[in-house]
Amino acid sequence: MRTIVFYICLLTACFICGAKKIIIMPQLAESDTIMYRTTAQTIMYHENDSLVSQTKLLPEIIVEGKNNKGFVIKTTNRLEDFSIECSDPSSDGQLPDKTETLNDFVAAVVMRIQLDVDCRPDSILNMAEVRETLLNAYIRMFTKEQGMDITRDAEWETETKPLMIGAIDMTYTPKHLIETQFGYIPYFNFIGVPLKSGKIPASMALPDELQKMCPELKELKMKVSQFENNMESGIEEKDGLYHIKLSGKKGTVEIDGELLYAAGILTNGFLSLRNESDTEKLISNYVIEIIR
Repeated sequence: MRTIVFYICLLTACFICGAKKIIIMPQLAESDTIMYRTTAQTIMYHENDSLVSQTKLLPEIIVEGKNNKGFVIKTTNRLEDFSIECSDPSSDGQLPDKTETLNDFVAAVVMRIQLDVDCRPDSILNMAEVRETLLNAYIRMFTKEQGMDITRDAEWETETKPLMIGAIDMTYTPKHLIETQFGYIPYFNFIGVPLKSGKIPASMALPDELQKMCPELKELKMKVSQFENNMESGIEEKDGLYHIKLSGKKGTVEIDGELLYAAGILTNGFLSLRNESDTEKLISNYVIEIIR
């Protein structure tokens, strides 16, 4: 119901918005807790076969405090649901349920993020701890899959473990961790920087994973609005209500997205990518909504 009411406000207020340069600043306070639900859906068609995957996450932000640099937030996450369906007869339709295994990795990423004065991520304060918990999650997975304690194997210490640590260090960069924590929605990208309707680099809105899918798409169109004071709607400038619309097309690739903010905090958003060729079609949809 809260989401429906917010969209009704959007429809009634967007006509009173002026196109001007704005800066979105979250109105955070110590001990604030914000919980989201994110849904990532990927649909792939290849000739007569199809594959549909859906991942639902429950990321949470807790404002721990403020220092001379800015706020310090802690983010946690949990896998709510994960499913894959495939039309290939050999897959029996539903692929094996890996929710429990994947949640071991998702829940392992508990980050303490230092925000700067503009509320943008400055650093992950417990990066070493995050990588250690991810390594332990991988060890548990291999132990379960192999049916044995691989840490007791001499080859593990001399060869496998160093390779795994190197892979974690290379893959789980701070940028990647933050992007995946919020379901590939550009959570911090539009915060604390001057925004004005026009063209923006695609990298500002698209995480690395999506950029790899459409490397030829370099720019996106952005329309940004702030809901201004209106007696009928009761909206005031201090409420920090913003709307960002994103779009772009290059060849067979098409991007659409919208982000809504209240009190400068992201409340709802979606990002959609479509790409197709003569034999293949890819649709990726990413949605986020505040639930507390």
